[in-house]
Amino acid sequence: MKRMLLYYGGIGAAIMIGVNLLVLLIMGIPDAEDFAVGEIIGYTTIVAALAIAIYLGVKEYRDKMSGGGISFGKAWLVGIAVTELPAVAFAAYNLLYVKVIDPDFTQKYMDYQTELARASMTAEEFQAFEATMGAQSPLLTNIAFQSLVMYVTVLLIGIGLSLLLAIFLRRKAQAAEEVVT
Repeated sequence: MKRMLLYYGGIGAAIMIGVNLLVLLIMGIPDAEDFAVGEIIGYTTIVAALAIAIYLGVKEYRDKMSGGGISFGKAWLVGIAVTELPAVAFAAYNLLYVKVIDPDFTQKYMDYQTELARASMTAEEFQAFEATMGAQSPLLTNIAFQSLVMYVTVLLIGIGLSLLLAIFLRRKAQAAEEVVT
């Protein structure tokens, strides 16, 4: 089972990181005007990669390791286990991205979020927002914290997808001597 989890988790991680690197090669280092598109591409890639990996992993477990049947709970746990490797890999990719590929990313992204807030808030709301951002700045600019946030984000998406896929992939094992009439 460990091999299967690593295999399908590796597929999910490879898709997530591969698509991000491909987008980086095509579009280059993003500027503030690219962040909205980058978020759409990034989260869509995470969801698609995890859905593929979890589906294939749970299906293989059900069909080849569990006699053709799997309970909802077991399917959910297998899906979460498949999610672990992509979550760790994406956190490591985030660390590499912020530390090596685009060291100015954190400041550019904070400036981007500040401008979005300024455009959508009243003056009083924006002052409160700036005070909160200022107080949280050490945490928000901490690369380890950012990587932890990405790990948790991928893990939570994987937990949700595992829940949905467990509903669709659960199946009672067929009896060995099923009578056909």
